Amino acid sequence: VWTVGLDGEAETSLLGLDLLDRSVALCIGAEGAGLSRLVAERCDVLATIPMVGDVESLNASVASALACFEVARVRGWVS
Repeated sequence: VWTVGLDGEAETSLLGLDLLDRSVALCIGAEGAGLSRLVAERCDVLATIPMVGDVESLNASVASALACFEVARVRGWVS
């Protein structure tokens, strides 16, 4: 199982991430604080959800929903 941590400062985009067709565990941080240092260090990949405009970050539930949708999209479960 690959671990993918969501981090607004990451350089890798979650969209189209090549690991998402494999077994993955998504790590979502706390609202405001984000991932703890120890969790971030243990993740195989840190990825960001690209956003446009003045949005600083997403709340945890919205980030989780978008990440789960991207996993489903990459796997061909949704069109």
